[in-house]
Amino acid sequence: MKKVGLYVILFLGFINIYLLYNNKSTIKRLNDINNNEVMRYENDKHLYEETIKEQFLNNSILINPNLELIDSNNKKILIKKVIGKNKKLVIRSSEKGCGMCIEGELKRIKKYSDSIGISNIIIITTHSSARKLEVFKKMNDINFDTYFCEDLGFPIENKSEKTFVFILGNELISNNFFLTNLEFPELSYNYYSSIIHKLHER
Repeated sequence: MKKVGLYVILFLGFINIYLLYNNKSTIKRLNDINNNEVMRYENDKHLYEETIKEQFLNNSILINPNLELIDSNNKKILIKKVIGKNKKLVIRSSEKGCGMCIEGELKRIKKYSDSIGISNIIIITTHSSARKLEVFKKMNDINFDTYFCEDLGFPIENKSEKTFVFILGNELISNNFFLTNLEFPELSYNYYSSIIHKLHER
C-alpha cells in the first residue's frame, strides 16, 4: 500500500509539473500573440498617420507647366504637353526605391488599365538616363508612356523614395494623392477602383 501511495504521489507530482510547464508555455504564447497584436496595431496606426499626413502635404501641388520630361528615346517634352486636355493617372517611382514595391504596384495598376485607359496612365521615374528608363520598361513589361524627371516638386520627394500616385489634369494641380504600401495591396485596389470615374470626368 505504501508503494502504491508513493506511486500516486509521484504521479500527481509529475502531473503538476506538466501542468505548470504547459501553463507557462500557454501564458508565453498568449503574451507573444498580444505583443504581435500590439506591434501590428502600432504599425497600422503609423501607416494611417503617415498616409493622412502625406495626403495633406502633397495634394493640390502646382507643377511647373514648363517642367521638362525625357522619354526613353532621350527626347524632351514639356509636362503640360504630356498631360494634354485629359486627366492622367501619374505613377511616380524612384530609381533608388524598393524594386518589389514598384513591380507589385505596376501589376495592380495593369488590372485596371482597361477601365482607366492605357492612354490615361503615365509613369515618371527618377532614372538618370534614357537607357536605364528603357531597361526599366522592359523589366516591368510596361506599355504606358514612361518618362524620367529628377524632381516634380512634391514635398515627399525630399524625404522618401516610396512610390506614389496622383491624378493630374491640364491645370497641373495634383489631386487624389496616394502613397503606396507593399504590405497593404488591398489599399491600392480600393484606390484604383475609386478613381476610375474621376479620370473620365471632363
